[in-house]
Amino acid sequence: MKGLFEVVRIDKLSRRTVLVRTKNLVVIQGYQHLARLTAGDSMVSQTVDRMQLGTGTDAPVATDTVLQSPITPIKTIGAVTYPTAYSVCFTAYLLAAEGNGFPISEAGLLAKNNDLVARVVFSSQTKTSDYQFTFHWTIQM
Repeated sequence: MKGLFEVVRIDKLSRRTVLVRTKNLVVIQGYQHLARLTAGDSMVSQTVDRMQLGTGTDAPVATDTVLQSPITPIKTIGAVTYPTAYSVCFTAYLLAAEGNGFPISEAGLLAKNNDLVARVVFSSQTKTSDYQFTFHWTIQM
């Protein structure tokens, strides 16, 4: 499985800027969850439902079970779409009042049972109240 992670900044005038576009790593415990999702499993809302952000910088490895340096809040997935056959896209939002002052540099896709499904590390993006972040996480089989 492979995937693409994207961070989009949206300012108060609704201007969109793609800040990050990078590959992610599906961790060992995430394969079962993602196999169900990319097959169009109707139980998607009971499988992968949150995204966690952090400030860690260590490269992801297949045996990761948590983020290196998580921050709060853990964000509920706002939308799940199936852009192509055997792919699923998760979208989460960090609103203008959330996560300010943190140099966000890692993210994790979480299953409902708190399993880490996938992890990504990227160039640090410091959040301020002048904009919101939108996170798009696409996994393709």
